[in-house]
Amino acid sequence: MMNSLHTIEEVKQAVTEHDVVVLDLYATWCVPCQQMLPVVGELAETLSVPFYKVDIDEVPEVKEFTGAKAVPMLLIYKQGKKREFAFGITEKSKIESKLNRASRS
Repeated sequence: MMNSLHTIEEVKQAVTEHDVVVLDLYATWCVPCQQMLPVVGELAETLSVPFYKVDIDEVPEVKEFTGAKAVPMLLIYKQGKKREFAFGITEKSKIESKLNRASRS
């Protein structure tokens, strides 16, 4: 399942209230972000980990909070700490591997 977060407070809460969580940072004007939509959507539907979309133009503070410099950026947090990330257009299998690695760490 994929939900959208609209404030930095929501982002911080999502990261801390779940054992493992994925943040998908994107921008509506970003072509690679649009290309990643089906991949991220499929992962969100098939995996039991919560996925959250965050528009960096709507929540600009998320860039400072996460350290993200560009989009698309997937960030995987475990117990409130950033464990893995994937930048740009990334294969589904690579994202799954990063998620598995973060879940085990």
